[in-house]
Amino acid sequence: MNKIINKINILALLLSAACSIAQTSMSVEEYGRYKMENNGKLPPTLREINDVNNFFNPYLGSWIASYNNRDYQLNVYKERNYNEVFDLSEDRLRFSYTIKNSATGAVLADSSNERLGEAIGIKYQPLSGHYELHMTTGCGESKTILLGFTTSEILLNGSIYDQMVFAAFDSWYNRPATSGRCQSYSHLIPDVAIRFERM
Repeated sequence: MNKIINKINILALLLSAACSIAQTSMSVEEYGRYKMENNGKLPPTLREINDVNNFFNPYLGSWIASYNNRDYQLNVYKERNYNEVFDLSEDRLRFSYTIKNSATGAVLADSSNERLGEAIGIKYQPLSGHYELHMTTGCGESKTILLGFTTSEILLNGSIYDQMVFAAFDSWYNRPATSGRCQSYSHLIPDVAIRFERM
């Protein structure tokens, strides 16, 4: 009987250790699902979010689109980030961009402008299958960006990775286009879904 109890205790310790180890590291997909199922909360022992399954690979590279007489180019890449506040290292997506006048080729805006910083990845959204990023557009404005692939793209193109949906929408707060010395460029990033093609 003691042998059985000892085996049960050992099994319980192993399971506990396995759970503890699993909570120190998560894949990008697990992170998205866990946040969704736990109202945005994360395990207190979580220290790493890793792209272990190459989940980001389809997003990476250069993408182009034309919309409303403007040409858009996105350069999506992966980075490793350390958050001191949460003591958390994570793989995440970022993108830089350039927006040009379609007729003249003149650059209207690009992410090298200090008021138009690159978008920083926040989380994968399992329900929609999109990856969410946050972009501050200057003058106290911000936008939420969704990047993703949909079933309709498979039907239209034969490959889910040939076209990507870019959807932007205002979030949190907005201010007028001009506020004192601050010139807003947020109108150049429309609050609609745009279909980008891989370059």
